[in-house]
Formats: sequence, structure tokens, C-alpha cells
Amino acid sequence: LKDPKAARNYFNQAIQEAKQLLLDNPVSLLAVKGILDTHCDIGDSYLLDLNDPKSALLQYIQALQIAKSLAAADVQNIESQSILGMVHGQLGDTYLAMDQNKQALKHYEQGLAIAKTIAKTDPANVEYALDLAIAYEQISLAEELAGHNQLASQWFDRASAIIERLQADHKLPAEERLNVLVTRMKMLANHDDVKGLLIIADQLLQFGNT
Repeated sequence: LKDPKAARNYFNQAIQEAKQLLLDNPVSLLAVKGILDTHCDIGDSYLLDLNDPKSALLQYIQALQIAKSLAAADVQNIESQSILGMVHGQLGDTYLAMDQNKQALKHYEQGLAIAKTIAKTDPANVEYALDLAIAYEQISLAEELAGHNQLASQWFDRASAIIERLQADHKLPAEERLNVLVTRMKMLANHDDVKGLLIIADQLLQFGNT
């Protein structure tokens, strides 16, 4: 959706449909998550497609309010906690796009705290480990853009250690091994590591031939 006016109309309709679902069934967790997902999708479109971080911020803030309510309602629910961490990451990305590094770090750190807690519940879970690696890398990028290169390197090393541990586990199913490679590629792309990207590209080619 490249046309801002058409995008807003589409987004508003999606929100109204989600809210109507909630009115039809006030206790529907699915409806609540639907509204949250809609705000996140709208935020993603504003941030990534329309290059409008200010509009994206408004959507993510609304998503955060819902995510906090869901997480507080059931602190043992991994999915709800993970969603809250994800929204903090999206807010961090948005503030970073607005050159507000302190605000970005604030949300990245909150996302990291959640990712750490979730990863501890099941150290063998690849998805949880990748989420933790991403959380480390997000802080690394924010520190790098702030000119704190030594700190950035330290955070990136923590992310890389997780990825390397997962890559060394040859018992992982093919889908999970691919997810590890893709996550590594995104991390390197964020830091403009051309040499590292070439290595990952070669590994992806090898993966495709297996």
C-alpha cells in the first residue's frame, strides 16, 4: 500500500472490523489479539512501506497498551509475554528511525528483559533463543548508531554467541536451521557486514542443495 490515503482507509476499516468482533464477544481473547495485530500491521506499513515513523509510533503505542494488559492478565502465558516483547522491539525500531536513541534503547532493554525470562523457561527452544539473539542485536545497533562502538560490539558478540551455538547443533530440524541462518543474515545486514553476508549467502546456497 504505497498510497497513504488508501492505506489509512484500509487500516481504519481493519480496526473497525476488529473492534466490532470484540463488541460481539467482549471476552474474546482472539478479538483483543486481532486489534493488537491490526495496530502492529498498520505500524509496520507506516514504518516500512510509507516511511512515516511518527504515524507508526501512534499505532505501536496503542498496541503496547493492549499487549501490557494481556501480559498482566496471565504472567505465565509465554505467548502474551512474547507479544509484549515484540511490541517493545517495534517501538525501539520506530524511535531509532526517528533518531531518538535513548527512547529506542529503553524499549529494546525492556524487550531484552522479556526475552531473557522466556529463554530461561526452555533453554533448548530455538525460537526463544533466536528472539534473545535479536534482542541483543537490537541493543547493539542502537549503541552503534549512538557512536558507542565498544558497547555495540559487546552486545553483538552476545547475539553472535547464541547464533553460533545454534549453528553448531547439527541435530536441529531443517526449518529451524534455516531460521537461524536467516536471523544471522538480518543481523549482519543491519550492521553492513558485507563479508559476513557473503559467508551466509554461501551457507544458504549449501542449505538449498541439501
